[in-house]
Amino acid sequence: VRPEVMIPLVSHVGELKAMNEPLRQVAARVMAEHGVQVPHLFGTMIEIPRAALTAGKIAKEAEFFSFGTNDLTQTTYGISRDDAETGFLVHYLQTRLLKDNPFQTIDPGGVGRLMQIAIDEGRQRRPELEIGVCGEHGGDPKSIHLCHRIRVDYLSCSLFRMPRTRLWRLRAGSPGPNLVREFGAYRPEQSSVLPVPRQRLGVSRTGEAALGIGGQRVNQVARLLEDCLMSLSERER
Repeated sequence: VRPEVMIPLVSHVGELKAMNEPLRQVAARVMAEHGVQVPHLFGTMIEIPRAALTAGKIAKEAEFFSFGTNDLTQTTYGISRDDAETGFLVHYLQTRLLKDNPFQTIDPGGVGRLMQIAIDEGRQRRPELEIGVCGEHGGDPKSIHLCHRIRVDYLSCSLFRMPRTRLWRLRAGSPGPNLVREFGAYRPEQSSVLPVPRQRLGVSRTGEAALGIGGQRVNQVARLLEDCLMSLSERER
């Protein structure tokens, strides 16, 4: 198992650095206390247009990217999904102003273009950068083909969408073993039955400041990371 710590809603590399530094200290301390080395990564979710446009700088601090395509769609269009899908977006689709619902199919000319920029600049800075998509777009055939074309490594989707997503990813021409990843969160009480080889630690947003680089937010992620590494360290003994 390789823990991956993912910081959401970053818009500036400084925000990511402010989160990463204390978390790296926690990881180093826990591993030193237990006398083991647990492979782990620190990365970010690309959900803000500025993050996509400055991905080269962000990749200096991030060891992986995951596109949060639902939030990236909202921030790119400047709309709320909840409001749009019960209001004007219905009219847009009925009148063919929009061909597809951008919350069901990735908008190739806007959101897709931002993703391409982020992938190109991120891998220019860090060639081994792992890049994925997190969200229900991962189960949409058109979105799967777009992700294959722009060289996304894996898709993360809910369990009920996984069979269809695997099928469409194969049709897109990517039969590798790490193409589809189900949603999951690390829980110490389930540490003996982790369902996938990598587990991602993140912080949900509850309406407060999106990233919240203050002490409370850092400490919340640090506790998750410490629990995870301690559990994995016990296994190594």
